[in-house]
Amino acid sequence: MGVMMMPRGVVQPAQWTVAEQLRLNFPPHSAPGNTHLRLACQVRCVEDISVTKFNQFWGQGPLPLPPLAAA
Repeated sequence: MGVMMMPRGVVQPAQWTVAEQLRLNFPPHSAPGNTHLRLACQVRCVEDISVTKFNQFWGQGPLPLPPLAAA
């Protein structure tokens, strides 16, 4: 499983891929709270973005995780 991401910035493709339509409409990421999510393995970043990962096993929790240290 890739990283679920809530991008702030431009990613391509702009719309969900078929893989995202299948995965993000399946629990725990089903509607209505899934519209802001993308699968990191399905998008290409075209500018600087900010990625937010949330708590719980699949990232479906309400709390954002703290930022990772820069590599």
